[in-house]
Amino acid sequence: MNRTLGNNVSDKMSATSKSFVQDTAEKLGVVPRTIERQIQTAKNLTPETKEIIKKSDQKISKEAALKLSRLGPEQQKEAAALLAAKEIRTVDEYTAKVKGAQEAEIPAQSNLPDRLPEPMADKLVEAEPPAPAGDCPLQTGHAASLKDVVAELKDPDKDCSGTPDSFLAEYEAFTRKFHKEIGWYNAPYYDTVFPSVSPEQLASLRELTDSICLAAEELFHKVERTMKNEQLQKKT
Repeated sequence: MNRTLGNNVSDKMSATSKSFVQDTAEKLGVVPRTIERQIQTAKNLTPETKEIIKKSDQKISKEAALKLSRLGPEQQKEAAALLAAKEIRTVDEYTAKVKGAQEAEIPAQSNLPDRLPEPMADKLVEAEPPAPAGDCPLQTGHAASLKDVVAELKDPDKDCSGTPDSFLAEYEAFTRKFHKEIGWYNAPYYDTVFPSVSPEQLASLRELTDSICLAAEELFHKVERTMKNEQLQKKT
């Protein structure tokens, strides 16, 4: 009952707000979206940023003010001050510099895992003696060429099957890389993007997130299922 009542109140408030936007737009002879943007600008700009815009000798356009309102409080203040001082021409110029500075702080990532599988690490020791038959050594010394490595991989007499240790090490490296890369989206640059995400885009984000979780779960269950089947076969 209360939930239904709450929905009705919310609907009435939304209808009232929408009516205000439409009425104001009609009176001013503009589209409703223009009024919505002005409301957003007035609501999200901090008092400090508004004061900078008000006192600025440099005219700051409504479009620039809207883009400022989508920044965080400190970034709003900094970008507005730079605009007022004519040190930048647009808010986009400011956000591009911020993004560039953040990317410069991110260390270059290596394609190699932090910890190699033990069999592979052993092969990287220079002057390693030849392994017994049945192993899969690769030429990785200074004299090795890509052609030599490919030739060895194509050799049908070599056993290049993986091991549980190598699989887990590779998956661990992939997981670390995934966490590092997804962490980039926590940067302040994206904080200015999130408020503008539409419900449809949020739904798409939910689907993408679920697909990542589902793929990981399916792999885990495949490993678990295969392991249990192998154990059952050994018992029979």
